[in-house]
Amino acid sequence: MHNHLLKYNPALVLLTGFLLSCSSSESESMPKTPGTVSSLNSVEFNQNWIKNLGGSLNDEIKSITLSKEDYILLGNTESIDGDVNRATGTQDFWVVKINAAGEIIWNKTFGGTDDDRGESISKTSDGGFIVSGYSRSTDGDVSNNKGSYDHWIIKLNADGDLVWENSFGFLGDDRAFSAIETSDGGFATAGFLDVDNYVGPNLKPNENPENGAKIAKSRHGVGEFWIHKLNKNGIKEWEKFFGGSNNDRASDIVAMPNGGFIAVGSTESTDFDISNNKGSYDFWAVRIDDTGALVWEKTYGGSGIDMANAIIKTSNDNYIIVGDSRSSDFDVPDNKGNADIWVIKIDANGALLGQTTIGGTEFETAKAIFETNTGNFLISGNTRSNNGDVTDNSGENDIYLGEIDQNLKLQWATTFGGTQLDFATDVLQDDAKNIIVVGDSESASDTLKNKGRKDAFVISLSEKN
Repeated sequence: MHNHLLKYNPALVLLTGFLLSCSSSESESMPKTPGTVSSLNSVEFNQNWIKNLGGSLNDEIKSITLSKEDYILLGNTESIDGDVNRATGTQDFWVVKINAAGEIIWNKTFGGTDDDRGESISKTSDGGFIVSGYSRSTDGDVSNNKGSYDHWIIKLNADGDLVWENSFGFLGDDRAFSAIETSDGGFATAGFLDVDNYVGPNLKPNENPENGAKIAKSRHGVGEFWIHKLNKNGIKEWEKFFGGSNNDRASDIVAMPNGGFIAVGSTESTDFDISNNKGSYDFWAVRIDDTGALVWEKTYGGSGIDMANAIIKTSNDNYIIVGDSRSSDFDVPDNKGNADIWVIKIDANGALLGQTTIGGTEFETAKAIFETNTGNFLISGNTRSNNGDVTDNSGENDIYLGEIDQNLKLQWATTFGGTQLDFATDVLQDDAKNIIVVGDSESASDTLKNKGRKDAFVISLSEKN
């Protein structure tokens, strides 16, 4: 696979012979001599290894977390061959444990005979994992489904065995994108709700629960932020939805140090819970307390489409939100063309502390952000540009990886990709300071192998001394 560098340093050396995948049907190590990835400000990285994972059909990795020196990957798989350990099924949740060399330790699938899609995984205090996603199944590992997609939350032990599962939904399309452990040993989840079919405690006391769906529709619209608080056994303690009369979808949630949560996503609404929409879709952040009561809500963006994908709490108790923006006004003073990566920093009260855009004249988005041991932040996503901040593109979408400092200033960035669609969905830095990027790729060429229609990939880089 080819490596492309940002425009800031014309003397940067392009990495050649960069492969994204293995040449056999099993996951193998890349050549023993790692390549060198150069980037902004003469920062250079060793390409430790690159793996593609999957079978002959569609396989994706959406999220990664650490388990001591190993990595736990979460996504979904359609394959029944290659690296996938199952005999039948459509799309299932797919959990893969790999070691520091990228070798598969185990992989397991969860779901039923219908479509099941994993979105996030994080480590829990008992050494296991909490997983979020959505499911259409009514059998297999899925004990309950109310119609179309439901939020599906599963708890795994350290060996990847299913401890419990629970689903939440109604007749419409309801999807969960994030789940985190809470300070009391329970869990909080975030996603969206098709409020047309909702009947539940968010209705006002004087409203008739027998006609709940119609009343909810009169109060709210297409989709709502939908947040659940679960106990340690996955039993619902409370749930709340927030939004307006148009489309509102939560993509991530983070716990606050003094209690409560901030959920982020995007809103198209201008009414009900949304107080200040700036035009089309905005980043929307909603702070709630430990009971789910609304503390504050804030919109960020301009008159174009602005979509938030992820949030983290920083080491100094601020919050950084990443996504993409098509705006060039209000909170977004600079747009480089089409959609840019947009990064904002807010405090615990939602005040906007800073923002930056990164991109070229085509489309860029950020899907994940991770704070490093130096206090900087890794960003992963994808790009279509070959100008502006991105000097080259192999075709379609390329994988984007960059680092910003506490002031949101870009420190270095690079892209990887082939001639087809390549997406990065998550990133982290491990205790050995390796940078691990995950996602999926449809590219295939003499130098870019592919086991099927779409493969999951894992890239390991380490900064050169």
